[in-house]
Amino acid sequence: MQRNESVSKRTARFPFLVALLILWLAALPGCSSDSNDDPDGDISPDGDTDDDTDETADGDMDGDMDDDDVSCTPDTNATYVYDAPLDPKSPWPKFRRDVAQTGAAPFSLCDDGSDFWTFRTGKGIFSSPVVGGDGTVYIGSADRNFYALNSDGTERWRFETGEIIDSSALLDDQGRVYFGSGDGHLYALDAQTGAQVWSFLADDPSERNAFIRWFEGNVAIHPNGNLILGNDNWFVYAIDRNDGTMKWRFATPDQTWALPAIDAATGNIFIGNNNTLYPETLGNVFAVSSRGQLLWQTGTLATIAASPLLLDGRLILSSFDGFVRSLDTTDGSESWNLGTRDHVYSSAARHPDGFVVVPSADGTVYAIDPSDGHTLWAFDWKNPIRSSPAIDADGNIYMGTGDGSLLVLNGDGTLRWTLRLIHEDRDDVNGSPALGRTAIYIAGESGEIFGIPFDFCLRASEADNPDCRVGGAEPLDDDGIFVLVNTRYGSTLSEPPEEIAAHDPLAFSLMLREGGDTVLSLIDNITLSVVAAPEVPLEVTVSAARNFFTVYPQTPFTADENGNVTLTIRGKALVDPERTGLRFEGGTDGGDYEQSFTFKLQEGRTGSLPLPIPSAPGDAAGVWHMSRLSAPLPSLLASYNQIGFDSHHFLIGLVEGNEQQAIAYGVEVLPESDDGLLPIPDTSAIMVFEVSYDQGRIRFENNKGFTMGIQGTTIPFNLFRMTGSMDENGTVPESLTVQAVSVCGDIPLYGAFLQSFGFCHPETDLLLAWGAVLLDPWQTGSQSAPNGVGTPTFAATHEEVSVTLADSTLLGEDHSYGILLVNAEDGSSVVLDYGAALERLTDNSGVLTSVTLSFDRADVPTQVRAYLMVDTYPAAVETLTIPDAP
Repeated sequence: MQRNESVSKRTARFPFLVALLILWLAALPGCSSDSNDDPDGDISPDGDTDDDTDETADGDMDGDMDDDDVSCTPDTNATYVYDAPLDPKSPWPKFRRDVAQTGAAPFSLCDDGSDFWTFRTGKGIFSSPVVGGDGTVYIGSADRNFYALNSDGTERWRFETGEIIDSSALLDDQGRVYFGSGDGHLYALDAQTGAQVWSFLADDPSERNAFIRWFEGNVAIHPNGNLILGNDNWFVYAIDRNDGTMKWRFATPDQTWALPAIDAATGNIFIGNNNTLYPETLGNVFAVSSRGQLLWQTGTLATIAASPLLLDGRLILSSFDGFVRSLDTTDGSESWNLGTRDHVYSSAARHPDGFVVVPSADGTVYAIDPSDGHTLWAFDWKNPIRSSPAIDADGNIYMGTGDGSLLVLNGDGTLRWTLRLIHEDRDDVNGSPALGRTAIYIAGESGEIFGIPFDFCLRASEADNPDCRVGGAEPLDDDGIFVLVNTRYGSTLSEPPEEIAAHDPLAFSLMLREGGDTVLSLIDNITLSVVAAPEVPLEVTVSAARNFFTVYPQTPFTADENGNVTLTIRGKALVDPERTGLRFEGGTDGGDYEQSFTFKLQEGRTGSLPLPIPSAPGDAAGVWHMSRLSAPLPSLLASYNQIGFDSHHFLIGLVEGNEQQAIAYGVEVLPESDDGLLPIPDTSAIMVFEVSYDQGRIRFENNKGFTMGIQGTTIPFNLFRMTGSMDENGTVPESLTVQAVSVCGDIPLYGAFLQSFGFCHPETDLLLAWGAVLLDPWQTGSQSAPNGVGTPTFAATHEEVSVTLADSTLLGEDHSYGILLVNAEDGSSVVLDYGAALERLTDNSGVLTSVTLSFDRADVPTQVRAYLMVDTYPAAVETLTIPDAP
C-alpha cells in the first residue's frame, strides 16, 4: 500500500564492473569484513552506508537465485562493538540486538548453502531467539525449557525451569546466557554447557498487590554491566551479573513486559509499562537513572508492551492504544503521534535509510519519518503482526505474521519474499526474528523454532515451493468490501473451508480496501444480516471493535438437496468513526456489502457420549484434560494474555446425566510433568457445564451466567461455550471452538478500563472473545472414587450448603474440594460462584473436615442434588430442600 508520501525506491547504484567486483568478493571466505562494526549499526561491513535492497546477496538484479549462485562462508572470528558488555562475537546477543534497541544489524546476510531446519518443543513459543558467535541459537518455550540449539538445528542442551518461558535471553562477554522464567527466577547459565551459575528470585508479588511474579519481559544490560529487566510483580530490577544480587529495584504501577532501552551516553534507562489505570497520573513511561532514580514519567492511553527505540534524542514508542509516538528523552514531551487501525504490540526498528519501521496488529507495516511522524510507505497484510522487525545492512526487513509466515520486505515497502512456516492451527509467529550471518531465526505458536537461510525463497531450488511467494504486490485486492472467514485460531482464510459440521460456530471479519489501501472500517450492527439456507435460527454477535462477528446455529445446520448449507451476509460498512484510543464510535456510510458462503455439511456419526457417566458415587466417571486455551479474537486479548491462557490446564469430569445430556464440573490443575497433573487445593477457577452430544458433536456450554476466579481476579461470563467433534474414544481430533461473552460493567476493577479502552461494544457493553482449546481424555478417560471420604453429612440453610466429613482420611492439600448443586426438578446446573463462595476446613492434622458453599437464596431452587466434589469426581450426593429465608 503506497501512501501519498513516498520514499525513493532503492535502485542499484553500482556500475556493471563494480557489481562484478562485489560478486568476486562474495566468493571469498567470510561473508564480509565486519570485524570492527560500528557500535550503533550505522555502517555496513564494507563501510558503505548505501543499501541496495533491489539486489540479492549475490548481486542478481531480478531477485532470482541461479544454480551457480555464489555462496559464502561465515566468518566465525568476526567481532562486533557494542555499547555494553554484550558478547562481542554474537551477531544478535539480545532482543532488539543493542542497548538502543534498533533491531538493526550492521552486516549483510548471505547464503552459505545451509539447509532450512525446524526444531519442535513441547508447547508454544512466544519468546524470541538470540544467536551466539558460533551460531548457537538460544530460546525458551512454554514447555518450561530453555534450549541451546546448534547452528544446524540440533539440540546442544536444555535447561528446565518451573514455569513457561516468555523472556528472550541475553549473551554477555563472560560466556553467560541470562533469561527470565514464569517461575519468578532470572537464570544465569554457562552458554556452552547450560550449567547454572546463579539464579535470582523476584520479590513476592503481594508486596505491590500484584498477582504473579513472572519474568515476561526480556533481559537488557547496562553499560555498567548490570542486568535490567521488569517483572510482573510491579518492579523493574537491576541485577549484578556476577553473583545475581539485586543492585536496586524500581516500583512501577503494573507489570513490565517491554524491554527497557538504555542511553549509552547518559546511562539513563527508559521503561514502558503495562499500566492502564490512571496513566495520566501514575504513568506508563518512565525514565530512570543508572541507579534507579526516577527522572520523569508520562502516560499513554494504554499498555506499552513494545520495547522503546532510542533514536537521536527521542524515544519511538508503540502503545496498545494504537498509536506510535515520539517522546523527547530529556522530559518525555511528545513531538508527534501516528494512529494505526489496531493496537501496536511490535517494537520499532531503525532502517539504514533513516526511517523507522513499525508493524501493527491491524496487519500493516508502517515506514515512518522520525522527524515528523508522517507515513512514507505502508505494506498491508491480512492478519495481525505482533513480531518486531529485524533489519539487515542492506535494508531488508524481516518479521513474523499472525498466519504463520516469515515476511521479508525491501526497503521501499515492496514484498521481497514470504515463506509460510506453520500449517497447523496454532500458527501465529508472534516472536521476533534474530539475524545470524547467514540465516534468520524465529519461533512460533506451534512450538517450533525455524532456521531459515538468507533469501531462502529466492533459491532456484525453491522456485516451485508452494510455501514461498516472491515479489509482487500486496496479497490483497485493491478495492472492495470483503467478508473473510476466520479460523478458530483467529487467522483469516484466503479461501473459506469447503466443509463444516452442522453444529459449527463461525467467525467472520470485515475488510475495506480503497485504491490499494486497507481502510479503517466498522460493522454496522443495525444493517448486519446473516441468513442460512436451508434456514435455521442463528445467534449473531458483533465484537466490541466491530471488526468481526460470530455466527452460531441455535439448532444444527441442515443440508439442501446437494448436501450444502449457504450463509448470506449483508450489511453496511462504517468509516471515519470518532476515536479515543481504540474506542471507535459512530461513523459514516462506507458502502454496502453482500457475500454468500456455501459449505458442504459433514456427516455425523451414530453413538452415545463416549466417556462413562456415573449413576451413583463409586461408579466410573469420565474425565477430560482441557489445555492450550487460545483467544486470538479480539486481537488485543491475545496480545494481553496469550501465553497466560496457554499456561492454564483444567480437568473436566462428568457428574450426572445420560448418553446425550450431562453435567460436567471442571477445576484448574497444575502440570507436574508430561504425564502428571497436580490439584490446586484452594483454586477458585471452577467451571460448570451442561454437555450435549449428538452424532459425534459435543458442546460444553454455560449460558446462564457464571463467574470464575483466575490469576487473582474474578471474571463473570454471560456465555462460555466449547463446540467440536468427538470420536468414539472421547478424543477431539481437532480443537474445540470457544466462544465467551462478558458484560464489561460486571468485571471488577478492570471493567471501567475495558470500556474506555475499546474492549467492550459501545452499545451492548459486551466483550466477545473467540478462540479454541484442546480437549482429550485424561489418561484412560475414566476416574474412580477417591479413597478415604469417610461418612459425609449434608446440611442446608437458606444461605449455604455444607458437607461435614466423619472418619475421613482425605488431606486438604491433596485435592481440590467443592460442592456442586443441580436442580432436582429439571437436571440443570445451578449457576453460582463455585470458586469464591467455597470454604474448606481441615483439622490440626490437615484432614478435611468440612466444605461449605454460600449463596443468595434467590439463586437456588428449592430442591437440589448436592454433590461433594473431590477434584472432578462426585464423591457423595444427597437431595436437599433449601429452606426459605426467615
